[in-house]
Amino acid sequence: MMNESSYNGSSQFVVPSRVTAVVWCVAFGFTGTLIVTLNVGTLITFAINKPLRRHGVYSLLNLATADMLLGLVMIPYYTIDVASAILAKQIVHPQILTTLRALYITTVVASLFCLALVSLQRMYATYCPFGYRAKEAKMLASMFTVPWMLAGATSLVFFLLDSVQDQIVIFIQVLFALSLGIILICYIAIFIKVKMRCSRQRHIDIRDRHLAGTVFMVTALSLITWIPSIVFHSIYKTQTRGFSFNLQLSIYLILCTNSLINPIVYLLRMKDFRKALFRLMTKCSAVGMSMSPVHYINSTSRRSSEVRLTSVCFKET
Repeated sequence: MMNESSYNGSSQFVVPSRVTAVVWCVAFGFTGTLIVTLNVGTLITFAINKPLRRHGVYSLLNLATADMLLGLVMIPYYTIDVASAILAKQIVHPQILTTLRALYITTVVASLFCLALVSLQRMYATYCPFGYRAKEAKMLASMFTVPWMLAGATSLVFFLLDSVQDQIVIFIQVLFALSLGIILICYIAIFIKVKMRCSRQRHIDIRDRHLAGTVFMVTALSLITWIPSIVFHSIYKTQTRGFSFNLQLSIYLILCTNSLINPIVYLLRMKDFRKALFRLMTKCSAVGMSMSPVHYINSTSRRSSEVRLTSVCFKET
């Protein structure tokens, strides 16, 4: 989110060239489109395949929904933000920009909180598998409203208390750091549990080894995408010089790529999900081919040929 003073050229940001602005708009647009596409594919794949819908899937669906909405919001938000910085003025009505900013903050916070919920649920399932399986879906679903309520409350407080926004930003960064700490602690605990289980067994279970690799991948990627943003905002409030336009947008783009992590991890680490997604893509491509004009003409001519052949055979008999 560009500083308001960057629009009049008095901030620490150097106004970028139009070529640079176009590159950044394309980068955010492409990333947002990819986020929406992968997460929509994730939601549809889990929805139409009953074998994939287990208790742990509901929190993943909640996370995919938050990431999908983030992808939808980030495209217009950053396009408007970059264009306003180039033209040194706001190009849309302030209320529209405020609404987009509120939606962006809500989806970013919800995405991180949903990710923390997934890590807590995974840790609970690892240490208390029987108690975890005994939980009813309705009870688990009621827990998934908590990240959205916290995200909405955070965004609401940020815009209502305009006079103390600097302090609120610091508070939000503390929440982000705590959430990342929860994610890190949970996945470390899962990793330790898996390693202890493997050490007690003479032959290492392939599933345990696979789980350990997945845990390490998710933890590392989450930290890589979130830590630059937290460090940047912590320094930004005390050091107002030395941050370029490109550096700030790079940090925000890295942050948004966090919403790509889970669909990619599903593809790489979940064999059943990968097969179901490929089947879905094959069916969609087959439907698209059947609806194409060329395919329709070919199929029509083929049917007419079959009719003529049938009539000829009928006459001969």
